[in-house]
Amino acid sequence: MNPLEIERHKLIIEKAKELHTVCFSNDNETVANIIEQSQNVLDAYNKENLMAVDATKIELGKFIGGAKKLIYHNYIGDEVQELNDDINEIMSYGYDWICESHKIYYDEDDFDIDVPNLCNKCSKLYRTIQSRLKELCNRKQKMYSEFKNAVDSTVFSQSTVNKYILYLRQHRPVTFSDNSLIGALKNAIHLEILKEFQNQNQKLIIKHS
Repeated sequence: MNPLEIERHKLIIEKAKELHTVCFSNDNETVANIIEQSQNVLDAYNKENLMAVDATKIELGKFIGGAKKLIYHNYIGDEVQELNDDINEIMSYGYDWICESHKIYYDEDDFDIDVPNLCNKCSKLYRTIQSRLKELCNRKQKMYSEFKNAVDSTVFSQSTVNKYILYLRQHRPVTFSDNSLIGALKNAIHLEILKEFQNQNQKLIIKHS
């Protein structure tokens, strides 16, 4: 089937769905049959060629969302986890060195800091802790921002996008680990996404390797 035929069937479905909302009740079945016939043609083409040529805007959005999640996980997952561990450690233990007289307890382990009334020593320690937390959070946010912009500017091949969307239609949810044949197909599609991203963003990947 040539591209013009594909577009013709997509247009038929689009216009027939519009007509379906306003047509007389006795015409509903006729319009529904028209939609079904063109959809069957596209479904058969998708199955034969392992791609989805009739992707919706929602499905294209899911592809971008899935690509970002995959790329974040693969390229900055460990680095983000290290930053989160540092942040959690500071949040859990950093304020223990504040004088007891400056802590307002809600239970045995949960307390707030009486910031306005800190002594000079504790005030300096508090500012140091806050500065460190801000630094770690900014580093994490900067990484996410860099990779988000990189994914948004990456031109993924139509073949990869279509294969991913066809996979989404048939197998949900898409997970990172799956030992079945379906999992192997999913991994192959993920590798295509990672390869295309890597080819267009080598400097960024090297920076975080």
